[in-house]
Amino acid sequence: MDFKARLFYEEPCVRVLVADPCLIQINKVGKALISTLQRTKIMTAWKEVHKRNPNAFAGPTVRMIDWDDRGEILRINVAASNYKEAMVIGWLGVAMVPVTSDGYVALQAPVDRIAATVGHGIRVPGCTLPHTDFFPHIITEMKEEFNVEVGPKQLVTVGLVEVRPPLARFHHALIVKVTLKETFRQLKAKWKKAKDKWEGEILPFKLTAGNVIQAMFFEQPGVYGPVTPVAIYLVAKEMMSGVKVS
Repeated sequence: MDFKARLFYEEPCVRVLVADPCLIQINKVGKALISTLQRTKIMTAWKEVHKRNPNAFAGPTVRMIDWDDRGEILRINVAASNYKEAMVIGWLGVAMVPVTSDGYVALQAPVDRIAATVGHGIRVPGCTLPHTDFFPHIITEMKEEFNVEVGPKQLVTVGLVEVRPPLARFHHALIVKVTLKETFRQLKAKWKKAKDKWEGEILPFKLTAGNVIQAMFFEQPGVYGPVTPVAIYLVAKEMMSGVKVS
């Protein structure tokens, strides 16, 4: 079985829609339309979330309507939404994959509060997009949660996935490689001093062919969150191909 078969046909929770480095254009097309039945489901789901995480906040977000990757540009149409609605009708998020200068991906140990909405398992950093300017949002997130400075040239979008985990919420996610100047040890030292420190201990994942294969095929279910092995693979694939998109 090759990686393409695993990614596109046999991954039960994650469907890869785009698996190549690409330029991004996000267009806002209006508000998300919600039926009466969906509103009832939203209120029920939000009550469940508050039981698990009393501090949950229904801030603004966006939901993907459709996408088109003809040419070198990935065009995504989104509708304005909020985190409460997202519990039922989904959202567009970003899986940020920080790659340190010594070849490690920084992963996050399981955190119960986050597992209430995105599921259990070791995961890549992530954020929910509050607006369409997602690169500036990633830069802000990296500064607030990791205490590191990154610029747009350090960000490369390497894929788009649809996520339907059995124990979490449906959503779409852009996979973005974040190339850091820091080593893993330096990143961890800066993270400890971050203003809004990323929850959960930072775990090192060495980017080697053997480790990527192990994560993709042989780890026991629940070790990683559903997006993590796919995100790591897409980043490794981009690094091996040498293709960069600014």
